[in-house]
Amino acid sequence: MNNTVLLGRLTTDPELRTTGTGKSVVNINIAVDRFAVEEDKQSVDFIPIQVWGKLAENLCKYQSKGSQIALEGTIRIDNYKDKDGNSKSKMYVLANRIEFLSTKKKEDVPDEIDNKTSLKQDEIVLTDEELPF
Repeated sequence: MNNTVLLGRLTTDPELRTTGTGKSVVNINIAVDRFAVEEDKQSVDFIPIQVWGKLAENLCKYQSKGSQIALEGTIRIDNYKDKDGNSKSKMYVLANRIEFLSTKKKEDVPDEIDNKTSLKQDEIVLTDEELPF
């Protein structure tokens, strides 16, 4: 079973991009606290996240750097060759559900959205031409 649940803060403002076929995508990193028992101290992991469709659009519209989110998704590993022909891989979490735990300034958020909004990802079907890398 490949299911990941994370709670963290956005490390940058999300930037919406659009594929050649008009699909919306956002690539972000979230800072997730990690407590090391043996060291009795806390550290942070920076986890790459990919978000598609309406979920990506709403993330950009209602969240900004430092906003806290909870997300559910799957771990993905993409294998590809770089421009020199070397094999590379990229690991990230493909988000399929995001819950906003904080929002932008109150005046930026319409009344119908509150800090407990939960959004679900549409079914994702992509061709090779639509991949952002």
